[in-house]
Amino acid sequence: ALRPMPRPERIPLSFAQQRLWFLDQLVGPGPTYNISSALRLDGPLDRTALQAALDGILARHEVLRTTFDTRDGEAFQRIAPSGRIDITENDLSALPEAEKAAACGRAIAAAVSATFDLRRDLMLRATLIRLAPERVVLVLLVHHIAADGWSIGVLIDELTAGYAAHLDGRAPRLAPLPIQYADFAIWQRA
Repeated sequence: ALRPMPRPERIPLSFAQQRLWFLDQLVGPGPTYNISSALRLDGPLDRTALQAALDGILARHEVLRTTFDTRDGEAFQRIAPSGRIDITENDLSALPEAEKAAACGRAIAAAVSATFDLRRDLMLRATLIRLAPERVVLVLLVHHIAADGWSIGVLIDELTAGYAAHLDGRAPRLAPLPIQYADFAIWQRA
């Protein structure tokens, strides 16, 4: 049965992670396996609530704070304790309106083409592009080794719930996760 598994010292990669790790080692880091989403947010933005919501997602999903290493020629996962996501901000609000769309497009392109160091980086990044005091674009970037297209919908749903909860001064009400991705990888390898 797929359930929480005892964690060995070296957690194996799932077969999908192993393929992506191999490709990263073969060709080097690049944006090919980045998954991104850009969300336009209108209205006042509470940076503290956004930070808390993103940090909550990081704490909730081990795979987003997993790095990958090798020992004796074998790749394995290393799960870091929960941490804080650095939100990069790019303020374009001083630009003339006629230039903002193009500048925003360039800023989004730069954010989504960033590379991940699979040995060191968190697998989730956030960039805020400020177009006006109450108009921003939030770019979320995840490496495919930690997520897939469907996962982005989950990420956005949890971000929305977490942000709303923190605005109301309460903890998000999300169902506990029955397993983590590392549990799946261990189960798959067994």
